[in-house]
Amino acid sequence: MTEVTKFQTESSWYLDLFAKQFIGSFDTTKYGAIPMIFVGLLPFILTILFFTLKTIKFHVKLIYAIFFTFLIASFYIEALDLFWQGMHTPNMFLHRYAWIFSTLLIYTAAEVLNRLRELKFWNFLVSLFLIVTGFLTTIYLKSHYSFLTDLNILLTLEFLVVYSLLLLAVIKKFISVNLFAILISLFIIVEISLNASSQMDGIAKEWGFASRSAYSRDIPAMESFSTYIGNQFTRTEKLETQTGNDSMKFNYNGISQFSSVRNRSASSTLDKLGFKSSGTNLNLRYANNSILADSLFGIQYNISENPIDKYGFQDVYQKDNLTLYENQYSLPIAFASQSVYNDVKFNEHTLDNQASFLNQLANVNFDYFSPIPYEKTENTDDLISVTSSSNEDAEIQYQIEVPENSQVYLSFTNLHFSNDKQKKVDILVNGEKRLLQLIMSSPSLI
Repeated sequence: MTEVTKFQTESSWYLDLFAKQFIGSFDTTKYGAIPMIFVGLLPFILTILFFTLKTIKFHVKLIYAIFFTFLIASFYIEALDLFWQGMHTPNMFLHRYAWIFSTLLIYTAAEVLNRLRELKFWNFLVSLFLIVTGFLTTIYLKSHYSFLTDLNILLTLEFLVVYSLLLLAVIKKFISVNLFAILISLFIIVEISLNASSQMDGIAKEWGFASRSAYSRDIPAMESFSTYIGNQFTRTEKLETQTGNDSMKFNYNGISQFSSVRNRSASSTLDKLGFKSSGTNLNLRYANNSILADSLFGIQYNISENPIDKYGFQDVYQKDNLTLYENQYSLPIAFASQSVYNDVKFNEHTLDNQASFLNQLANVNFDYFSPIPYEKTENTDDLISVTSSSNEDAEIQYQIEVPENSQVYLSFTNLHFSNDKQKKVDILVNGEKRLLQLIMSSPSLI
């Protein structure tokens, strides 16, 4: 549940309703977004006309007005905005109920079109005055809406003039209703196409989608690996991921996933066992876990572009630039415990949790992880502070002797960065870079 911390929604302002009616206007799909409510200028014009028609009963207008008011208030009042979304703020694509407002615009516009022959000149003038006033005020105060461009404004004014002339022509009976329908349909198709193109361009720039060739790069090799593995009751993980859902993309069974509809209890438990899933548990990540977790959760195969040095993993198949490694110590997907399983109380230390979990399953009391001595090439205290000049990377070196037939894990706890915009950590082992561009989501790293 998201706590209500303020009255007004983030980044909202008085003229949002008009700002998002400009053709092609696109702000963002992330935090601070204004509701996407555009369905065309004509429905917007006709909705105002709806409330001026005498043939529509007062109580019908009142119900529509209350519904519109409640929806508009929801765009501005944080408590109402959260109410529509189950009291939970989405990570992106905010105001997901905004389609109701757009649908309501279409319904009211349709009611007016059914009464097209009843329109009077004064109905048209009232509607046009309110809309033109709103648009001109928004243009005058567009400093509050940095996403509005001159092209958005020009297109909107041009189509506003066209729709006004067509409505005026049909009201004054200069053209027939049938001709009006044909002309208005043509202009609506052009308008919606221009707006859709702008929205797609905005989303593409904001999210930086991969090209089709880059997205399809590893598919032939991955299909070959799937054929080689054959067994559907095993788990596989690709170490150099392309997406948050590579297992779905390449059709293998894995741990990593991104999902807005997730089991938070399961994901948070896996997080305690080393599969990173912090915050709202949208992401679940395999990377940087231990070989003990590989065995417990049936990770039988790893796929990598680079040679891996994981105890128990042997290369068994290669295709193009990828190599398939098989885990000699993986357990099956399901297995029996030595006795009745009792829940283990997990803490914040993933390796301790793994050891306790395995001991409970096997009814033993073994130590699986132990610290090994290391030497720092620099003489430092327990608190290590590394600085560098503005054009150099800060670095520190350690010397570690790795025991035979074992796996070493480096744990960097309580990492702090003086520059919040630079949180990249590169780890080099024997001069070879092993971890590239690890973006820190927490003050520790294993």
